[in-house]
Amino acid sequence: MPQKQKILFFDHELTLSMHPGMSDILFKLARYHALYLVSDQENIGASLDKAGLRKCFLDVFEKERLGRVPKSDQWFYLTPIDELNLEKEKVLVIAHSVEGIKGAKKAGLPVIACTWGSQERELLIGAKPDYLADHPQELLSVLQSINLA
Repeated sequence: MPQKQKILFFDHELTLSMHPGMSDILFKLARYHALYLVSDQENIGASLDKAGLRKCFLDVFEKERLGRVPKSDQWFYLTPIDELNLEKEKVLVIAHSVEGIKGAKKAGLPVIACTWGSQERELLIGAKPDYLADHPQELLSVLQSINLA
C-alpha cells in the first residue's frame, strides 16, 4: 500500500453529522490520507461503528484519552501527535468550532474550518482558520487546492 500523503484530524461532529455526501468523502480521503478522529466526547467509537465509518479512521481519540483537555488547548491535538509519534508538519486539522480552531492554531497546525457543524460561519472566520469549507464537497476542493485530495 502506498504511503499516506497527509495526516488529517477530524472532529467527531463533522464525521457523524450525516451531512449529504460526507461518508463518501471520508472513504475517499481514507484511501490517500491517514485519518484520525479527535473528540471532546466519549463513546464516539460506538457511534462510528453504528454509522459504518470506523474503518475510515486509523485511530479514535476521545475525551479521556486526550487527558480531558478542552479543544482550545494545544494538547487536544498534540497528545495524539505525541502518542502516535507523528510528524507534526504532516498534520492538518479539520474542525467545526472556534475552540477547535484555537487549539489547532496554538499547536501550530493548519486548520480547515467547516461551517456545517454547530457554529456560525462568521464565528469560525473570526477564529482565523487557514481554510474554510461550507459543505463536504468544498472540503475536497480545499484539499485539492493545497494538493492534498
